[in-house]
Amino acid sequence: MSLHSQNIVVFGSTGSGKSSVINMIRRSSEAPVSSGASGCTFQSTAYSTKLQDKEYRLWDTAGLDEGKQGKVFDKKAFENLCSLVGQLSHNNNGVSLLMFVMRGPRITDAATKNYRMFYEGFCRKQVPIVIVVTGLENEDDMDQWWITNEGVFAERNMFFHGAACVTAITGKFSTRLGRGIHADVYAESIPKIEKLIQNHVLTEGWKKSPKNWALDIWKWVLIAFGALVPIVLQVLEQDAVKAAIGEIFDSLDIAQS
Repeated sequence: MSLHSQNIVVFGSTGSGKSSVINMIRRSSEAPVSSGASGCTFQSTAYSTKLQDKEYRLWDTAGLDEGKQGKVFDKKAFENLCSLVGQLSHNNNGVSLLMFVMRGPRITDAATKNYRMFYEGFCRKQVPIVIVVTGLENEDDMDQWWITNEGVFAERNMFFHGAACVTAITGKFSTRLGRGIHADVYAESIPKIEKLIQNHVLTEGWKKSPKNWALDIWKWVLIAFGALVPIVLQVLEQDAVKAAIGEIFDSLDIAQS
């Protein structure tokens, strides 16, 4: 894959279908998909792909979810985000697109926090953001879901440059059909996602200094999870976090501030 590949950060809550969406784009099953409650995306993993001879890197990224008891900070997801900062900070191409994957039909508080963390905090509203809504295979008209619900996102101050309503599964195999029961709508979903990328990706990625990137993430974690500052500080003291982005947190000395 070329050094000139454009970076697309794919994020969302556990179980939203991030890895499945990446596999759809790549016509592959390389990105591991988990049906478990804890998910399997705790490290930012880059997958290369091509669309119409243009090269992209799709970064499979864990969101900062709320846990079972309500507001529980996910330490592994935070470490994952720190790792992503380190990798993209040393990549001259920056970020060209944010892709928010959300499983319909309910819009959760965790979804709102992830939107704010990545779009407003991580990229300062300087990178286009698109939404892929999965889990709509039982809708009579998947596209109608967005028409009906776009206003609900707006009420939460969540705005997107583009949207795709899809199914990310082929469904249970049907002997009568000779394929999965959702195979047709799955096939229809793939070009919807590809079109989002082609229509909204930045030709030149947005870039920011590693130091400022790390500081912004810290500030936005406090905004989203303000009541959990002691837990966040505990996370920052862990060797795993410091190792993820090396000298960035050391230079900021956040853990002692």
